[in-house]
Amino acid sequence: MTLQGAVSGDNRPLMQPSTGQDFAPSGRPMNGVEEAQMFEEALKKSEPSEVRNLAKSLRERLQMSRDQHAYASEFFRHRYFLLAVPSVVLAALIGVVEVVVPGDGPWRKATVAVMSAVNTCILTITHMYGFQTQQEQHFQAAKTYATLVTEFDFAVWYPGYSDPAVMQKALASYLVVAEKKTKDLSANMPPVPTFIIQQVHRRSVDLGDTLGGGEVTDPGLARLRRIVDFLPALGSASVASKDFFGSGDTQHQIQGVAMAIFACQCVI
Repeated sequence: MTLQGAVSGDNRPLMQPSTGQDFAPSGRPMNGVEEAQMFEEALKKSEPSEVRNLAKSLRERLQMSRDQHAYASEFFRHRYFLLAVPSVVLAALIGVVEVVVPGDGPWRKATVAVMSAVNTCILTITHMYGFQTQQEQHFQAAKTYATLVTEFDFAVWYPGYSDPAVMQKALASYLVVAEKKTKDLSANMPPVPTFIIQQVHRRSVDLGDTLGGGEVTDPGLARLRRIVDFLPALGSASVASKDFFGSGDTQHQIQGVAMAIFACQCVI
């Protein structure tokens, strides 16, 4: 029996398949504090033989939360570097242009002005979204959940593995500590991106992978990669059109056909 089954009497999976979140009776998603409280209620109503299943469900939920925050930390770290690295490069190039390019001509001024404006926009966007701050917050949350999993193993799982009564008592004590820590996290933690919740849930529940690992695919980066991959095909198609239609020479037309074939290969 899972957590929701112990509370409501059904056998619904621990997490909803649609969003990867537990839901309160009102239908809204629950936070970590409400989940801990429901585990406490389930523990009080459960029989000793059901305690191990309840403890296993709790451990899997903690692992999923750890993975979600770890992937969220990586997601925001990549977003931060995606903006921070170009900003650093532009700042360095501005200094190089001012030293290397002689004179005080209009092209020099225009180049420095454009690079400074682009760098200012990048820094402003980085500050507005706060990618680095969110990365650090999710990293700390992942560490907290990893600590909770370790504490669970040594305080609940290993001592009570062979004795459900011991596990039930240890689990009751552990839930008090877990509720306090998850309450602190819920008050200060930004939300995990939805695609991370869904993909971690799909891998953990649908595929049975509760040990972490694997990868989470960022749909935004996937779309950007497809656009970048499409650029060579676009360039090849342009060259093919110019060679085939812009010249009556047979050799240029053959080159145009070859470039068109290459463009099709890039698209496929």
